[in-house]
Amino acid sequence: MKRHFSIGILLLICAHWANSAAIPVKRGIDEQTRRELAEINNERKALAENVSIANMHELVYDDNLEKRASQLTCETTLSDAMAVPMPTEEDMAKMRSLPEGGDQEKAKQVLGVLVYYAVEVLINPEQSRVGCATINLKCNLPGVGGPPVPLNGPICLVGPKSSISKSDYKQGPPGSQCPKGNGPSGLCRSRPDQRMDQVDQIKDGSGRSDKFQGESADGQKEDNASNRSSIFALLLIVFLI
Repeated sequence: MKRHFSIGILLLICAHWANSAAIPVKRGIDEQTRRELAEINNERKALAENVSIANMHELVYDDNLEKRASQLTCETTLSDAMAVPMPTEEDMAKMRSLPEGGDQEKAKQVLGVLVYYAVEVLINPEQSRVGCATINLKCNLPGVGGPPVPLNGPICLVGPKSSISKSDYKQGPPGSQCPKGNGPSGLCRSRPDQRMDQVDQIKDGSGRSDKFQGESADGQKEDNASNRSSIFALLLIVFLI
């Protein structure tokens, strides 16, 4: 199956991380982020319908992934997610210059490998969870000399897959190959027994139950919510172009 390059999805995802100030709510994500995520899923559904992707999953926000994104270090390894740096304003301008559904190799040349990789991860039909934070690191690249490379700005962890391939795309009517059944959105169900806004406890890697929203100080909760909303603003502009 030939996959089409969707600039809309990444611009939408990237746009919602930019300018809005979110107010944290007691359970789950705030209303603005919920609306933005619904728009992103509408675009994922449209992409599935346009190119007959049978297994496009709903993308849900995962507080645990957000927490892990905020704690990334240069030595972090991931077995159930992929780290995706959000594109810069310059990258966004390049994205807007590309035609929707255009040639993949041309897109890769214009955007560069890193940004193209971000697009590929974010539109992958098997990816179903996303959590984002802002990082400020300086890391030495393996096998590369010179000073540490700065890694600053918004980054998302997208899971559950830690690698992606062409075989992830199943061809057929949208929703016809969903392991956990269809959700009300028409996309493959990501959390069959839970609604996103009802989850206030997430299991971390050690099996311990984390009350992520409730454990942080008020200032930290506000920072997390604001960062999350800004990154989602980035994610949404990608869809709208």
